[in-house]
Amino acid sequence: MIYQHPLAYLVGLQGVALLRAYNGEYDREFTEARIAEIRAMLDCASEFGGGVTVRPITATEGYDVWAEYYDGPNDLIDLEEPIIRRSSTACRSGRPSTLPAAPAATRPTWPPRATR
Repeated sequence: MIYQHPLAYLVGLQGVALLRAYNGEYDREFTEARIAEIRAMLDCASEFGGGVTVRPITATEGYDVWAEYYDGPNDLIDLEEPIIRRSSTACRSGRPSTLPAAPAATRPTWPPRATR
């Protein structure tokens, strides 16, 4: 069985970003912003709800479940779309992407709407 907790997932993603910064990919401002976001998430940890225990599934099972919701209302797509647009624009232009510097209007709020 797998235990999944939304806060653990988000802190883990921040950890990956911090490791990249530690390796020199990002500057002090970026690093301090990630640490501030982690603090903010921990300050409202109870709003993320509890974790869940789930059974592992195959990729085929996952796609079958996701297909039911893909074309319907989906908060994840609302969060991803601005990032994907910036990334694809950067790729077409041949210039580096500025993914960490998302405009304030596209930054997700903590906790995400689905967990409030």
